[in-house]
Amino acid sequence: MKQLYKKWVAIWNGDSSLIDTIIAPNFIFHREGGQPDWHGPEETRKMLAASRVPFSELTFHTTIGPIGENNLVVGRNEGTGIYQGGIPGAAAEKGTKVEMTGIDILRVEDGKIVECWHNSNDFSFMMQLKAVQMLPSEQTKE
Repeated sequence: MKQLYKKWVAIWNGDSSLIDTIIAPNFIFHREGGQPDWHGPEETRKMLAASRVPFSELTFHTTIGPIGENNLVVGRNEGTGIYQGGIPGAAAEKGTKVEMTGIDILRVEDGKIVECWHNSNDFSFMMQLKAVQMLPSEQTKE
């Protein structure tokens, strides 16, 4: 399970050659916040490629885990990259270094990933891209 999770992180780091070896045909990637799920190896390939376009030097590494039990494996990952532009609503300058964190829970059957529940710190990430702002707290209002 740990080796499978390492391959999962490797595909996020751009090694799309591993997709067909670890992603089941019936794979479902569940995203948070009402975003549509994606399905199967081909959509995974397209979504991972698209997620890399706005960034150079995009790399991920596992900071906690992977931890496995039965047919589930989970890990917490951190990523860094250099923003190259192109995200709607983002006002950050090209060349802005960004950091992101996420937790993936993977369900495995017959040695392949059939389901992923992904949770990430999108608010912090969008703040770095200047796409959202933190609202002032009641304590800072006059």
